[in-house]
Amino acid sequence: MNALKAIIRRELQEHKWGFVYLPWIVAAFMSLVIVMVYLGLTEVNTENFKFSTEVFADPETVQGMNEATFEQRKAAIRAGLLVLGFPLVIALGFAILAYSLSTFFEREKIRA
Repeated sequence: MNALKAIIRRELQEHKWGFVYLPWIVAAFMSLVIVMVYLGLTEVNTENFKFSTEVFADPETVQGMNEATFEQRKAAIRAGLLVLGFPLVIALGFAILAYSLSTFFEREKIRA
């Protein structure tokens, strides 16, 4: 068990940017965007949703939010968490890909 911990610790030290720093950088960027939207400095608009504080200016939208059932609120929260978590998953996917490629390259270099 101690050998496994040592191997994991060494790999984390060798690939610190991909596994430690990159998730923090992505999360900080996402937090910055959320704060900017909250302060009304920017908006995120796509075909499917609008991430803005101007939504609260429409009385019909506010009334719809107040009348939403528990299931509708739960579905909206799940969708929001999925959207917020997706960039971290993509970043970690690229980190794992880079880790795998560097590991395979090192292995072939040792063999040759």
